Formats: sequence, C-alpha cells, structure tokens
Amino acid sequence: MTVGGGFSDPRVAFQQAERVRRAGIAALVVLLLLAARFFDLQVLHVRDYRQRALAQSSRAVTLLPERGLIVDRNGELVVGNQPGYRLRFYPDLATSSAATWQFLERHLTRVPRDLRERFEYAVRRRPYRPETLVDLLARDDLARVAAHGREYPELRIETVPLRRYPWGDLAAHLLGYLGEINDTELEQYADLNLYAPGDIIGKLGLERQYDPLLFGTKGKRTFRVDAGGRIQQLIHEDPARPGWNLVLTIDLDVQQAAEAALGERRGAVVAIEPNSGDILAIVSRPSYRPDLFIGGISHENWERLRSDPGHPLEYRPVRGQYPPGSTFKPLIALAALKEEVIRPDETIYCPGYYRLGRRVFRCWRPGGHGKVDLHRALVESCDTYFYEVGRRLGIERIAAYARLFGFGSSTGLDLDVEKHGLVPDPDWHERTGRGPWQEGDTLNVAIGQGSLLVTPLQLARFYGALATHGQLPAAHVRHHFEDKGRPAVIDPPPLAGGRTVDYPESLYAPVVEALEDVVSARHGTGGWARIRGVRVAGKTGTAQVVRQHTRDQELDTHLRDHAWFAAWAPVDNPRIAVAVIVENGGHGGSAAAPVARKVIEAWLDKVGLR
Repeated sequence: MTVGGGFSDPRVAFQQAERVRRAGIAALVVLLLLAARFFDLQVLHVRDYRQRALAQSSRAVTLLPERGLIVDRNGELVVGNQPGYRLRFYPDLATSSAATWQFLERHLTRVPRDLRERFEYAVRRRPYRPETLVDLLARDDLARVAAHGREYPELRIETVPLRRYPWGDLAAHLLGYLGEINDTELEQYADLNLYAPGDIIGKLGLERQYDPLLFGTKGKRTFRVDAGGRIQQLIHEDPARPGWNLVLTIDLDVQQAAEAALGERRGAVVAIEPNSGDILAIVSRPSYRPDLFIGGISHENWERLRSDPGHPLEYRPVRGQYPPGSTFKPLIALAALKEEVIRPDETIYCPGYYRLGRRVFRCWRPGGHGKVDLHRALVESCDTYFYEVGRRLGIERIAAYARLFGFGSSTGLDLDVEKHGLVPDPDWHERTGRGPWQEGDTLNVAIGQGSLLVTPLQLARFYGALATHGQLPAAHVRHHFEDKGRPAVIDPPPLAGGRTVDYPESLYAPVVEALEDVVSARHGTGGWARIRGVRVAGKTGTAQVVRQHTRDQELDTHLRDHAWFAAWAPVDNPRIAVAVIVENGGHGGSAAAPVARKVIEAWLDKVGLR
C-alpha cells in the first residue's frame, strides 16, 4: 500500500535500521579507540608519560667531577684542586636582555675586558646556548649575583674545577694549564661523549694529553620544582666520579734541584733513568706561572708572555733544537771504531787547525794539541782530530749512526709536542735548496756544528745509551694512573717501546773510559761535574751562535755560545743520565757541568748511592 494509506514502506524501514546499525558500529569503534588509548596511557607507556610529566615539573643539575690530581713518583702532590665559581648566561631564560645587562653593569666590579662582547654574542648568535660571562667570579661579585638569583634566573653561578699549584712555576711547561673547551675541541672529542659547551679541559702539556682520564665522569641531580621553578625536593642523584690521579716519573726533589741549579738563566735540563726511560726531571727556563691561566689568562698577561724576548712559552727540553757541539763527538768516535776508520791508539797531529783545500778549520785551542789519540781527543775535546775522523767517515755514515742512536726522530715521549731535531745529509741539502753537499759541511757536523740539531731530551737519552751500552728506552713522564677501582672513559694509551742499539759491546769501552776522564782527569774539560766517591762520565760542548773571531767573554751576552754538558753516573751502575744547556752560557765546563752535578747528586742521594 501507499504511504498515505498508513502502512510503512519496507525500504524506508530498512534504511533507518541500516543507519542505526552504522551509528552503533561507529560508536563502538570510538569506544574501542578510547579504550585502546586509555590502555596505552595507563599500561603500555605509563612510565614514559610519567617521565614527561616529571620533566615538566623537575630540573636536572649537572654535577662536575673533581679533576684527578697530579703527583710525583713518590706520591707528593704536584698539582691539586681548589673550588672556583664562574658566571654563566642563559639567553633563552631572560625576559629582557637589556635589563640583564643593566644589572651586570651595576653590580659586577671585576670583569673581563670583553664582557660586553661575550654578552652580545650570546644574545645575537647563540640564544639557546649558555655563554660564560665571567670565568672566575670575585668574592664580592659572587655575593651580589647570588643575592639576586631569583630576579635573574638567566644568570647562574656554576662551580668549576680550578687547579692549585703548590710549587709555583715548577715544571709549568710539562704540566700545562686548563681552559674552557672550544667548538673545535668539542668536535674533536665528540666520540667520547664526555664534554659539553662550557667544560674546563686541559689545553697544554699533560693536562691536555691525558684530559679524558683526568677529567672524570659527570653526575646529575634531579629536583622537583614548583610552577615558579623553585626547588622543592631532590628526586634522584647520580654522583659524579672523580678523574684518575696521574703519577709522574718525575721526582719532586730532583726537579727542584734542577730548577734551582739552572736558576734564572735561559736553557734546559733533562734527567733520565737510563734503563727505564723514566724522566726524573725536566726544566725549561724562562718559565711562567701556570696560575696566570686560572679562570682564563688576561689579555695583558698573554701579550706579555708572547712578547717576552726570553720566550718563556717555548718548551726548550723537547722543542728547543740546538747544535750539540762537542757532546756529539762520542757518537763520531763510536761510528769510527765500528767502521774501522781509526784505531783507539792511532794518533792525529793537531797544530790548532785543519786544512781542507783552501779552507782552514780551526781547533778551539789556537796553539793546538799536538799528537792526540782517541782518548785524549775526547778528554781535551780536540776539534782537529774529529775533523779528520769525520772526513774519513763521510756524511752518509755519520748520519746513519746518528739516527741509529736516536737523533733525528722522536724519543717516544708521551707528549705530542716533541720536535725531532735534524740529521742533515746530501739529500736534505739538495731538497732544501742549499745546493750540493760539501766536504766542509761534513767537518762541521763531525764536531757537532753546522746544520746538525738535537733536543736536550735526545742528548740525555743518547748518553743513557752510552751508559747502558746500547739500551735506548722510550722517554716518558707518565708512570701510571691511580684508578682506585673507577672505570675509565678510555684506556690509558700504551707507552712507546724502546729498543737496543745494534752495536758491538766491546767498542763502548774506549769511549766510556775517555768520558770518565773528561770529568776526573786533570786536563779534562768537565771537572766541575766531579762528585766525591762517585764515578761520573760526561762531555762538555759549545754550540756556536755566530761565527766569531774574538773571545766569547768579549761578545754581547746574546751572541755568546750555548754551553752544553751531558753525563751519567755512576759509570759502572748507571742510574741517571743528564743533559744541560745554558743558552749563551759560554763554556760547557763552567756553565753547564755544575748544574748537571747538582742534579746527579740529588738523585744519587735519593737512591742511597752517595
């Protein structure tokens, strides 16, 4: 029937029922989705969402670790720690950077000269990264900033690790100093996942070399805070772990003796244990006070150090390169004996000069030494004898033996600042545009002059090899790390290995006997190094600064020869080898040998051999 007759159309009823069914299904789906979301929130990810909610009402504070100490081989403190405070600026927390700057201008009294530059850099270029405004807050400034902490949450006082140097400038070049990490260093150390912007790290010396081990591991404190950001409760603490303590091979007493013996003269001292390669003392003069770098060195102090004519920033024991002078003659003797170009008893006549074609090469003694054999040539340091021996050897063999005994290459020192000196040869001469090698060049090298360059550390190591008849251990200043059971971020890098020089044992004897007489014989040039009851062997040397035709004492100080002395003791039980250079000191016997004697005495006293 029609709709108008009172009966419903079955198609309409079906459509209505279908709509109801679909609406029910949709409602059911919504309910199931809500139930699933509820299950997700309350069951599956409840921990994640709790942490997110907690993060919105909590604050994490990084705990900086205490830096590892540096101690000498006997556990005596060399570098310690002291607390310090710096001012950091968080631009994203500032409501008005202008107001922040006005506060700083009004309340800070002792600030770096580039404070404004640091502040503006943070605001304009790094708004989401904190910037250090004051590296080391003065006590009064610290109190004023702390009193206004709630008004200026963007200004935070942070504790920073500062070093304490109980011995002043002792071994300053070796130890190095600290400074704030820069972007290049952040990238360099990125794989360690150890550092963040603003961290204080080693910038030079051992502080830099072993920073990942000295630095320690950061900790964290998490606090519950209220809506205003005020701390209400400590939620969790993961403590910081201190860095490892670095134990040096240096002996504090020997180091102090070496520094006192050299005094304020320019130069270097290296004392090494011949069998192990342990560096017992290493001195560079002039030096600087490492506490100048605490909290960042001022521009004035930095410029003063850089412009000082004495070059106090130069690390002379490992980066100073000098002609070795007559301290190189024992190597020429060893080479000549092995190559059989001389016999120990063969004599060469010294009239006070040596002729090579039209050129005349002078001996240091104008009247000459007369007939000299190997022993007397070393004891009295006859140049003429070694001119002739050098000519017989030739530069190729001289260079080969110099490299065999460690010259011209790294000593294995566990600092990456070492220079290698120079062992010249004809290839080097041509390569550097100096033209063909001349025989006169060979004569100069044979007496330790000319283009030949060595570092004081290389020379000390060579004399250690003479003492031990060929043992050439790698030089090092790290004895070990005290880990105290704490895990390390990285393992300490292995120390370089040493080697034994391939040289006949029997051929050392004539050279060693002569070097002992350099110190003990009446005509020896090293008498100032004599120690009662101790057999000392050594060699004096002078390194020419300029060609001269006048007596050294008549020259201006800065033009005088450098004075060398290298030695070891006791001769038959070597415990220490020493190299000393006094820049512009004149004669090695009077200027450098007394320094070496005091260093040797200090160590022999420690080990009970004097």
